[in-house]
Amino acid sequence: VTLIYGLFAITWIGYFSFYLEPDENTPDLYWFLRRYEAIAFAIMTACLFFLLVRSEFESRQRIERALKQSEALFATVTRLSPVGIFRTDAQGVCTYVNESWVTITGRQPSEGIGIQWIAALGVDDPKSITQEWEDAMPARQPMRALALIRRARADVRWLQIEVHPEG
Repeated sequence: VTLIYGLFAITWIGYFSFYLEPDENTPDLYWFLRRYEAIAFAIMTACLFFLLVRSEFESRQRIERALKQSEALFATVTRLSPVGIFRTDAQGVCTYVNESWVTITGRQPSEGIGIQWIAALGVDDPKSITQEWEDAMPARQPMRALALIRRARADVRWLQIEVHPEG
């Protein structure tokens, strides 16, 4: 929208600067007023263009500030939470794990990224949990499961898994 206003202002300035020339039938005062009326209109259009650009810029800055605050809040909550939190993309591939997840599983953060989290599942039932996961993800349905996880130190621990789609 702002680009259209800017082009409109330039067009008006160009039109009236080059094409409004007096001829022998046009009174000098009339020609003078029409030419400066066009220039005033072009200046007002340019000012409107400037205000729209500034408004759009300020709006974008407010949105970016809100996004940074939201990201900072998410980072703080996940860092302080005693619950193991992980985040996935739309395909269900893990993109983030918090420090509590690392503590609970006894694994490195890199071992939770992607689909490597499946390696932490116990030997007795990883297929049923991954099947529930694969069913819940496309339908964007919550999922709850009890799983036996194999920690990095080879000991096992029961874990309640809850999945809630965002948005």
